[in-house]
Amino acid sequence: MHASLCRWLTPALFALLSSCGSARSPEPRPVLATTAGGEASVSPAEEPSKVRIWEDPYTDPPGDVERMAAEFEPVDRVLLGWHGGNWEYLEFFADLLKIVTPDVSALVAVEDPEEEVLLRTALYEAGVDVGRIDFAVHPLDSMWIRDYGPIFARTREGGLRVVDLPYHGDRWRDDQYPLDFAHRVSLPISRPAMELEGGHIQTDGTGRCVITDDVLVRNEGFLYSEDDVRRLLDQYLGCHDVTVVPAVHGEETGHLDVFAYVTGPSRIIVGRYLSDEDPYNAYRLNVAAARLRDAGWDVTRIRMPDHAGRVIFRTHTNVLVTDHTVVVPIFRQDRRFERQALRAFRRAFPTRRVVGIPADGVMSLAGAVHCTTITVPRGTTLPDEDARHL
Repeated sequence: MHASLCRWLTPALFALLSSCGSARSPEPRPVLATTAGGEASVSPAEEPSKVRIWEDPYTDPPGDVERMAAEFEPVDRVLLGWHGGNWEYLEFFADLLKIVTPDVSALVAVEDPEEEVLLRTALYEAGVDVGRIDFAVHPLDSMWIRDYGPIFARTREGGLRVVDLPYHGDRWRDDQYPLDFAHRVSLPISRPAMELEGGHIQTDGTGRCVITDDVLVRNEGFLYSEDDVRRLLDQYLGCHDVTVVPAVHGEETGHLDVFAYVTGPSRIIVGRYLSDEDPYNAYRLNVAAARLRDAGWDVTRIRMPDHAGRVIFRTHTNVLVTDHTVVVPIFRQDRRFERQALRAFRRAFPTRRVVGIPADGVMSLAGAVHCTTITVPRGTTLPDEDARHL
């Protein structure tokens, strides 16, 4: 995600922005072997800070998955990834943490202990309750944890399974994060041979999932048909009913969270452009809404902010939902539909407070609140001692 921005950056900015990967020289990658059944095989005596990667790139379908966990389900904590390029957006991350940490604790991955000290101090000075934050040493290549981080599936036995989708080959630190996370919290993990980023998919928690047609395009390299993609989603994530909708044209990620958010069983908010604003994308989002309605979804439409001539695709649907809070990105450069968006999310989540957060800066890199966070479903406990070495 977001890699196409790199060619527009000056050398100084290239080194700064996390969306373009790490500027450091590659380091040797330690290996974690996998068993024939696809489970991670790790020695308990292994060095806690040693990073693991897959020796065999993919695993067989797990066989115990019931359904993908919905984002509006009870939350254990929120995951964020901190990278050197995040410092330019410290205000955004501090505001985000101030909003969510009264509700749920956060686990932030950092480069090293020195970076933890600097970040802890900066967040404290910004008014964040750092007592509600755990810091884990895990070097990353970018801030976009939604796309490379763990996807959670609920098992038939009532537990959780981590599903790890392959990420950009040149961002191997990001790519290995889910495997290390699963090891540290003692969760089983599967890795399908499939191109999919976290921003591509959402579920209502009943086995009904929504993806964009960009997923089909990305999997042409595997020679997959649409039926193949549906089968893999069912086997690894329990997506028994998949609706495929068109992605926004001209937007670089092809992600669903750019224009839609699932708010409950068979309920979804979908963005809308007017024909005189962008006739092509107005049509595509109308088609998306129609397909969802035909598939039995209750669809609420909200206006999309200005995308600056398909340069910055601002969105009010790139949100984070915790037990008592919904964080909605808003934009100082276009506040025309802000109230409508906040009102729609208040109706969707009447028992939770809905808070807008300015996201103009980070949105210029093609992401906002949803892209920079992951909620861990309740049922996963992260002991503090283990969390520090995630």
